[in-house]
Amino acid sequence: MGYIWAFTSMEDVAYVYTPSREGQLVQTLLKDFKGVLVTDFYTAYDSIDCPQQKCLLHLIRDLNGELM
Repeated sequence: MGYIWAFTSMEDVAYVYTPSREGQLVQTLLKDFKGVLVTDFYTAYDSIDCPQQKCLLHLIRDLNGELM
């Protein structure tokens, strides 16, 4: 059991395996990131100091789950 983090740009993809979904990895990797970060609604991303956009598909999935 574990988690695969996917970090992408328009040209590249990097996959990183971790045994848990703790936010320390993502905060360490993205501490100097200056682009626009597109994420799901996981709170570990909130402390990263850059412009952020939440993924529309995750929002729709969560809304559908609430409606059902």
